[in-house]
Amino acid sequence: MSRIFRSILCALLIAAVTLPCAMAEVDLGIEAHIDAPVDGIKTDIYIDLDESYGLDVSELVTEDLKPARNEANEGEQASEDFEIFEGGILGSYRGKASEVVIPDEVTEIGAEAFSDCTTLTKVVIGPNVTRIRADAFIRCVNLVEVIIPDSVTRIDEGAFCGCTSLKTIAIPESVTIIEPHVFAELMMDYSDEGVYEYIGLLDITIYGKTGSAAQIYAQNAGIHFVDPVQAKPDSVSLNKSKATVYAGKTLQLKATVKPAGVSTTLKWRTSNSKVATVTQKGLVKAVGKGTATITVKTDNGKKATCKITVPTAPRKIAFARTICSVKKGKTIKLTAKLTPTRAKTTLTWTTSDKKVATVTQKGVVKGVKKGTATITVKTANGKKASVKVVVK
Repeated sequence: MSRIFRSILCALLIAAVTLPCAMAEVDLGIEAHIDAPVDGIKTDIYIDLDESYGLDVSELVTEDLKPARNEANEGEQASEDFEIFEGGILGSYRGKASEVVIPDEVTEIGAEAFSDCTTLTKVVIGPNVTRIRADAFIRCVNLVEVIIPDSVTRIDEGAFCGCTSLKTIAIPESVTIIEPHVFAELMMDYSDEGVYEYIGLLDITIYGKTGSAAQIYAQNAGIHFVDPVQAKPDSVSLNKSKATVYAGKTLQLKATVKPAGVSTTLKWRTSNSKVATVTQKGLVKAVGKGTATITVKTDNGKKATCKITVPTAPRKIAFARTICSVKKGKTIKLTAKLTPTRAKTTLTWTTSDKKVATVTQKGVVKGVKKGTATITVKTANGKKASVKVVVK
């Protein structure tokens, strides 16, 4: 800070504290306001500096005179994070939330409103926004999802420039104007010459309606465009190509259709319902020993499969004894025997009274207090065995 400016600022502060409720303003965007009686100036002092001037007066205001800020919890948005001007223009966002819902009162997202907001991962644009101005989300490098309502009619240049994590975006038919370089990879700022240049193109897919401004823009810019209604799947894949499922257990298979967002109907079937069944939502249930192939198919014939293996299920499970004892604070390991011995399954262990004895999912029992508790083990196909545990 220059000596001249420091002198002016100090003079303003001194002038302010000599009056009961003094106010001093200058065109530099500085406001000093002291709300205090003449003889009680050690009260609330508030100093607001326009950040564009890069001024720091922290050294002029002691820590105990700085006003407390009403901040939201980390990762959450707060109303004071939004600087909204007359007419509903969102001038800037000052918060650090990862997910932001733009308030209903906003009608336009101002230029560079979210610039360099690296904490932002998702933004839901309010239902009354009509325009997204230039560089509104420039360099929001972690932004992965943007929801644009059908109130938006215009998107200005560089709006999503540098949003390198943004891989897909749906642009509604209501958008009729899309300026160049909305999805540029970066912007070079030649400040000395007073000019800037957008460079490159994001690796992004635009979803929209055939014949819309979004499609025309995508074609002219060389961006991949998908109409979810008219497009057909290029492929379908499953989250597993093979899996072992014990009799009585289930496995949820998830199908991924590419390109993402296309409309299709998936049909599921099993090659052997005596081994494994499957619902039309991809939920597999193991029934009996053997192998089965689960197939998912799109309405245009694209397929993916998963091989399900169901081991031999136990016909019986039993303990070597029906009663045992353990001292308070000590542990014992219980072992159950399966019939036939080649059977494979998952086991679930429970106790009738955890205040007396607890049991882990490995069959380790711990005495808690004197008394009796029943420990039960259950196989995946519903077979059970129990043992009485006496805690001494």
